[in-house]
Amino acid sequence: MPLCSEFAGGDPPATAWSRIFYDTVLRDPLLQPLFGDGQAAHVEHLTMFTAESFGGPARFTAELAFAT
Repeated sequence: MPLCSEFAGGDPPATAWSRIFYDTVLRDPLLQPLFGDGQAAHVEHLTMFTAESFGGPARFTAELAFAT
């Protein structure tokens, strides 16, 4: 049985969703102040987080997670 991330198509759909999300919040006058000017790396980071959350590779945890 495929993992949720595999069933969803892996990183390409997660990247597309991340781009749509960031483009949307950066245009929204209420949400934009929470995100500042945005950062190109945020799309990649959100992609990594989303993929891992759906059972994909643990790249977010390995590369970006907060130290405990």
